[in-house]
Parts: sequence; structure tokens; C-alpha cells
Amino acid sequence: MTLPTPDPDCGICQGTGTADHSHLAMDPCPRCAPDAFRQFETEMDMSKDFRTHGLPPKMPVWAKLLGARYWHGDGTTHTKIGEISTRNHVIALKAVFYGDMTDSDRPSLMIGVWLFTWFAPLPKWTRWFFRHGPSELCSLDKPQFGFSSSEEGLHLYWGRRSTLMWWPWGREHIRTEYLGTDFEWHDDRAHPEKIWARNHPNPAHRYTGPVGPAPWSETHPYRYLLRNGQVQIVDATITRRRAFYGKRWIGPLRMQIAIRNALPKEMFDNIDIQFSDEVGERAGSWKGGCVGCSFDIRPDESPKAALKRMEAERVFR
Repeated sequence: MTLPTPDPDCGICQGTGTADHSHLAMDPCPRCAPDAFRQFETEMDMSKDFRTHGLPPKMPVWAKLLGARYWHGDGTTHTKIGEISTRNHVIALKAVFYGDMTDSDRPSLMIGVWLFTWFAPLPKWTRWFFRHGPSELCSLDKPQFGFSSSEEGLHLYWGRRSTLMWWPWGREHIRTEYLGTDFEWHDDRAHPEKIWARNHPNPAHRYTGPVGPAPWSETHPYRYLLRNGQVQIVDATITRRRAFYGKRWIGPLRMQIAIRNALPKEMFDNIDIQFSDEVGERAGSWKGGCVGCSFDIRPDESPKAALKRMEAERVFR
């Protein structure tokens, strides 16, 4: 990308401390480099999720009709009747408080109807129900009251306690395996580094079998093309792992296990990748790039071929 002539009067560039426009290759300025900004906006497809760089997010019509005071640009808006979010697709009715006892935030009644979630503000005096110790005013583990649903089951909340009632038709994890150096699949709890599995405080979940061999691994060069045209080259160490899931059933535990083992299981096979250095647009920044991830592998695909497919398909921020 060819950088434009520096504009010392640009408040945006001065605000970032890079009035020499050296930042434009990573984050184009909409004032000094309008053409580059439009190209960058097209590549990121910002129109789909209302993201913009350097310009305030565009507020949709429905948010304006609700009297929105601010539009985050990520599906959440503040209105006169509370906060409305289209990101969380849940069925819920519970009293929550995500603020700080020392500020003007107030608890909310979370009403989820799948398509959107409404956080209706409650009176300030209701903050008394969410107070649980002077040293934990900002704790994320604040009391909640009500219920919410998810794909796993029904969550019930009463104060700082909660429970999960599993849906009988839900999916349940059976086991996870890793590929060892002997090219055999082993229980993931037998992994030499899974010491916690052999020292689990609950005897029902403690692994007592033999320790497995070291995991199989391969290392290949990995190339990632940044938006500014630079190429990152790192070493990618890959291992194999697969997980099995089955349908949850009701009735005695032994009967559930027998039915689950007799029916077909769903398997998820993937490679785990560890990079030798940060990868992505955020590499070297305060947020940092990606240092490890997973990627699905196809039945007729080798681990190296799956890594090359990820190299061509995956985009890192």
C-alpha cells in the first residue's frame, strides 16, 4: 500500500502519536487516506457487523426508533428503557448486576426471548441484594436470581448458588483421545502432562490407568499474509486429538451408559497447533497475536495437508 503525504493537521493521526502516517499500513486513517480506508473497509466487510475504524459506528433505524443514546456497533445498544442486545440468543428471566457498587450502575432484569435480550434497569435500592462483602464489590461472582436456558440445559440461579439441569436430549461428552508416538490412540487423561487427571479430588473422575506415551507431533513452516503485504513465517508444531460425543438419556446410570455405547457416536477430529511466535494482525501489539489454535481435519486428509488448508483459509486478527 502506498502511503499518502503526511498531513500534520490530522487530529486522528496526532491522537495515535503517529503523525508520520506509519500506522496507515495497519489501520488506514479515513481522513488522510480515504482510498486506502475504503479498500480496508471492503476487505474487512465492516458493513455486515457495523464495525468501523476511525469513524463512529452507524446506528441502525430500529435503534433510533427505540431512542438509543449510543450504538456499540456489535449488536448492543443503550436506550431509554435499558440495554438491548441481539448477540445473546437465549431464553432467560433473571436479575443480574454487572456494574460496580461505587458508581451509578444499577441491577437489571435480564429478559431473553431468543431473538434479542433486554436488560431492563431496576431501582438502585435493589443493589443491596447483590452486595456480598466489601472486598468483592467488583467481583464477577455476584449473586443472580432467576433462570436461563442454553443448548446444554436449564440454569437456575439463587444468590451465589446455581445448578444446571441437563436436557435429556442434549449431547454429552464421552471421551477424548490423543495420538501417541506409537501411532495409537490413548485416553487424553493418560497424557504424561495431565497430572491433574491422576490427582483429581473426586475419586469418580480420577484417572487410575497407566500413563500413556508422549504425543505424536510434527513441525512445519507456517506462512501468514498480513493486510499490509508482509509475510509472517513461524514454525507450527501439530499434534492429533479427537473427541467423541453421544446423546444424553434418562434413567439409571448403567442403562444410560449401555444405550449410549450401543448407539452411533459423533466424532470430532482435529489438529492442535502451537506456533513458535505470534501470528496475526495483532502480533507485537499489547493484545498480542495467536500462539496456538485447533483446526478440523478431514477423514481423507493428512495432518500436514490440514495445516496447509488452514494456512489458506484461516484469518487471524
